Amino acid sequence: MSYFSDCQHGFLRGRSSETALADIKEFSIGGCIDGGFVVGVFLDIAKAFDCVSHCVLLEILAKAGVDLSALNWFKSFLSDRVIRVADGKTLSTPHNVSIGLAQGSVLGPFLFVVYLNIMLSVSNGLNPDLKVISFADDTTILFRVHGQRVSEDLMVFDRLLSKILDIFDYLKLALNVKKTQVILFHSPRLTVPLTLSHFVVRDTVLRVSHSVTCLGVILDSTFNWQMHTKALRAKLLFPIAIIHRLRRMGSGESVLLMIYRALIESLLSYCITIWGSAPRETLRSLEVCQKSAMRAVLGMGPRESVSRLFPEKGVLLLNKLYVQKMSCFAFRSLHGFLPSSLTSAIPFRLPQRNDRHLNIPLISVCSNWSMKSPLNQVRITWNDLPGELKSELCERKFKRSLKKHLLDQ
Repeated sequence: MSYFSDCQHGFLRGRSSETALADIKEFSIGGCIDGGFVVGVFLDIAKAFDCVSHCVLLEILAKAGVDLSALNWFKSFLSDRVIRVADGKTLSTPHNVSIGLAQGSVLGPFLFVVYLNIMLSVSNGLNPDLKVISFADDTTILFRVHGQRVSEDLMVFDRLLSKILDIFDYLKLALNVKKTQVILFHSPRLTVPLTLSHFVVRDTVLRVSHSVTCLGVILDSTFNWQMHTKALRAKLLFPIAIIHRLRRMGSGESVLLMIYRALIESLLSYCITIWGSAPRETLRSLEVCQKSAMRAVLGMGPRESVSRLFPEKGVLLLNKLYVQKMSCFAFRSLHGFLPSSLTSAIPFRLPQRNDRHLNIPLISVCSNWSMKSPLNQVRITWNDLPGELKSELCERKFKRSLKKHLLDQ
C-alpha cells in the first residue's frame, strides 16, 4: 500500500493537475444527485514551502518508519541553512533558517508532499461525506450536503472544517483566509437557499462565489464551463495575432505549425478532459478560434473552409482533441496508472491480446447531470473506440494508433 494519500496529486508519478480536477469534479457531481449540493472551500496557504517546520517534518518522517541513519541524513539536509538579502553589492548579515524547504531542490517538493500527507490522511477519514484534495499546496475541501438535512450537515461541516484547520495549525502552515474561496456545486435544477450566501472561517466572512479558478481552470457552480471557455478564448487571441504577424514577415508553414502546437494546441488541450464535455454551443467560440489560427498558419482568407485541411497537417479539431485526451485518460485509468480514486469506480479487467470488445458498463444513475461525470465520459469515449485500439497494451503505441484513427475519420 502506498504511503501517500490518493488525494495528493502533486509531485507524484501518474498524478497531475488533470487528475486533481477530475477528482474534484467527480466527487462534486456525485454529491449533487438527489437534491443535494457540495460545498467547496479552496484554501490559500500563504508561502507554504517557506513555512514547513523542520521539527514537525522530522517527526513525521520518524513516524513514517524512516530509520535513524536516513533521519539523520534528512536532518543534515535541512539544517545549517542561512539566508541573506542583497541590495546591489551590499549583503546583509547571514540569518539562520529553521523553517522552509530549499526552493529548486529535488527533495523539496517530495518532502512537502510527505509533510502535507498527514493532513490528507487524517482529514479524509473524518467523515464519508468529506473529501480533501491537494495538488502540492493547492488544497480543496469538499463536503456533500444532503437535501433532506441541510442545517444538520452544515453544522457537521463547520466542526470538520475546524478540525482540518487545527491540523494546519499543527503543521504551522498559515492560511490566508481572505484569499480563500467558497463555492456551492449544485445541479442547474436546484435552487440554493439564500441563507447560504456566506460562510464564516476563522472569524472571517467568506462570500459564496459563482466560480473559482483552480489550477488554471475556472470551475462554476453548475459545471457549464461558460466562464472558462470565455477566458480561454481571450487567451487564444494573442497567439493567433502572433501567427498572423509571423506569416506577414515570411515565416514558413512548418515554423507556423510548430508555433500553433506550442501556443494554440497547448492551451486547448490543457485539462480538456475536465471541460471538454461542455455543450457544443459553449465550445463553438473555441472552435472558431482554432480554425482562425489554422487559417493564419496556411495563409487562407477569413471565409475559406479549413476543416478539411486539419487531417492533412496532422492536427486534430477540438472535438477530436477531446476524444484523444479522454481516451488516453481512460487508457491510463484502466491500466492502473492513475490514483485508485479514479480507477476503482470503473469495473474493468486488463485487456488481453485477443480481446476485441472491451466495453465498460455505464453506472446505473445516468441522468443528464451525472453524465457530466469524468468517469462516465471515460466510459463513453472508451466504448466508442475500435476493438484493435482497446486491446493495445503499450501506451506509446496506443497514442500513435489513436491519433492516426482520429485523423482518418
